[in-house]
Amino acid sequence: MYESMLSFPGSLFSELDRLQRDFDDLFGLTGQPASIRSAMPGSYPAINVGHTPTSVEVYAFAPGIDASKVDVTLDHGVLVLAGERAAPNVDDKTTTYRSERAFGSFRRAVSLPDDIDPARVNASYHPVNPTSMEVKTMNELQTKPERKLTTAGDDTRALMPRVDVLEDDTGLTLLADLPGVPREKLELKVEGDALLIEGAIAAQTPDQLEPVYAEVRLPRYRRTFTLSRELDASRIDAKLKDGVLTLRIPKHAHAQPRRIAVAVA
Repeated sequence: MYESMLSFPGSLFSELDRLQRDFDDLFGLTGQPASIRSAMPGSYPAINVGHTPTSVEVYAFAPGIDASKVDVTLDHGVLVLAGERAAPNVDDKTTTYRSERAFGSFRRAVSLPDDIDPARVNASYHPVNPTSMEVKTMNELQTKPERKLTTAGDDTRALMPRVDVLEDDTGLTLLADLPGVPREKLELKVEGDALLIEGAIAAQTPDQLEPVYAEVRLPRYRRTFTLSRELDASRIDAKLKDGVLTLRIPKHAHAQPRRIAVAVA
């Protein structure tokens, strides 16, 4: 009954991309169809809308949330998704180098067609199962000096996931939002001093779904970072939970601070 959006080259994502370009040409880069009463594209969570002959399908890409704290309501034909995404606890010994992910209260609204039956509206949450994974290291980390993590590479044909980068005395923690990416479609690779994060979205959609509006218009995420020489790429630990990838990148022992005892003369 269901098939992946990505199961064939002329996929729904291609149609969504074409549709959004048409809207951009018609309304400008910030234009939106009148059926969406919500914040500008880029708000959390991103939303795609489509319809079949018998239903309207609304997909919210909402990583890192507690589903029990999300309210879905329908009032006078307006479907509202509201809740709060809790920010991670960061102590005073941790330095934040990059902060791109959205936290706090959110509210998205979609105006539905007049013929929708309110009694038959239903909502479901599909989290990505918690899992750990292997980071492929192609060769030894090079010693070319760089800043801790800097973006590189060409991401023009993939979505660039939002990330937070935190540093403490023993290493770096990178948190990346990858909603819709299951473990089996996520690839992490280290080659030289480059760390690649790439994942394919595996959204399931009903037959005969036609796109109406899209904020997620490409079927994959990709982002590349440059690792500095004090980071030990051979010991990277990776976990994926609820659409959030957590990478822990330790520092080499010689790069970690140590206390030096002062002898009394």
